[in-house]
Amino acid sequence: MPRKTALTIATFAALILLPQVAPALKNYQSLDPRNLISIFNLPIPKPKAESPVLPKHQAAEQPPSNLVDPKHELDHFYDALLKNGVVRILHYGDSPTTGDLITADARAALQKEFGDGGTGFILIARPWAWYNHRGVEMDASSQWKIDIAGIAQAKDGMHGLGGVSFVGGPGATAHWRLRNGQHAAIEIAYLAQPEGGAFEVAAEDKSLGEVETAADVKTPGYASFKIPAGAS
Repeated sequence: MPRKTALTIATFAALILLPQVAPALKNYQSLDPRNLISIFNLPIPKPKAESPVLPKHQAAEQPPSNLVDPKHELDHFYDALLKNGVVRILHYGDSPTTGDLITADARAALQKEFGDGGTGFILIARPWAWYNHRGVEMDASSQWKIDIAGIAQAKDGMHGLGGVSFVGGPGATAHWRLRNGQHAAIEIAYLAQPEGGAFEVAAEDKSLGEVETAADVKTPGYASFKIPAGAS
């Protein structure tokens, strides 16, 4: 055996046995070879108790009551859908509603089931960049002053059905192109007021009529026009 190897083994053995023969060094005892077995005597984990088996769901003895409309508040609405007439549904919401993302699908489903009553309510211009209405291509000039309810300068509270009011300056225009050419009429909602101006409605470059909005007091106004067949 090489001298260095033998010297290393002897030194290691002396360090292990030294605390055994020198009581003053008992606090510095090294590993006892007899304890090696206990190091590897690791406890074997006991298997976990099986989870209790939950009973399967069983059907209720009585069916639940109508959770959608237990008091039949919508019966009048259902009756209107079954009649041969126009039914108007007002849906207020946030950004998905102003973008016509949810309402367009609901409108299309109802029209498919009960008949097409038209495109519905549209603002005259875009108060938000994401404002959209499916089935309509819209464009407006820059001469419109737009006041949005809640953050608007106008304090009279007259923001119309859409919660937005529009004041048209000289030369203000708005264009809509209806992709469905079967519309028969259009109704314009406006504000009659002192010193009000006038607006004209045209289709296919033909005037359908002109409306004067001047009035003694502020009041909502409505004007209806028939759309020529095939006009978009």
